[in-house]
Amino acid sequence: MTPTMPRGRDRVSPPSGRYDSFPGILARAVRAVAVLTVAVLVSACAKKAGPPPVDVAAEERAIREAGKAWLAAEIAKDVPTIVSFYAEDAVEMASNTPIIQGRDAIRQWYEAWLTPAGVSMTFETTGVQVAASGDMAIERGTYRFTQDSPRGRTEDVGKYVTVWKKQPDGQWKVRADIFNSNESAPATTHVMFQPNAISWTDAPPSLPPGGKIAVAPAAYNSSKSPGGITPPTTIMMSGLPTSASASRSAGTSVR
Repeated sequence: MTPTMPRGRDRVSPPSGRYDSFPGILARAVRAVAVLTVAVLVSACAKKAGPPPVDVAAEERAIREAGKAWLAAEIAKDVPTIVSFYAEDAVEMASNTPIIQGRDAIRQWYEAWLTPAGVSMTFETTGVQVAASGDMAIERGTYRFTQDSPRGRTEDVGKYVTVWKKQPDGQWKVRADIFNSNESAPATTHVMFQPNAISWTDAPPSLPPGGKIAVAPAAYNSSKSPGGITPPTTIMMSGLPTSASASRSAGTSVR
């Protein structure tokens, strides 16, 4: 027999769910595209947002407040508090002094020159610039230093630059500090002395370690003050003078 195709209600329909109509396929595709688009947009927005913007003005205020606390500690000669403003690996670059590296060395330097009687130091901030990243800042300002010396009260005025670095805990610490004087280098006068006319003593802490100082009698001074009084001459040198070096050093004084 020749098989015949079913007719009408006798036709066999495809199993339900195996074959979808075109509208169903299109709807699912649209939904997939929509979900993918939303995911891409969310990811892009998250990347674009990034960290919150830096409040530069607030960071500048924080540094200025730290500077005020530092100044109060300088006036009080509170060395531990002063040193607490420095980072552990900070550097200090003072006038006429080799680079001082590290917080402990900086502490020793402060103890040597700031703590003696007759020494005072003040400074004033004139500007603070905070980086857009919010983790670095530069402070600049002026200072005034006074000290008692064998020649009386001396004063030095100059300027400074301080580099601040923000720490992981949010505190600002000094990474580097440098200052130098506005004053011109003093003129020098060479005067000859007999070695036995002077005697050496320990120099003030402001001189390098091991420094020595001697004051020669007024009779050996080659010039007089405007008032007609012949002042004594101060001689300063680094290192421990021997009889030979004292003889050579005695020939030169710095006034």
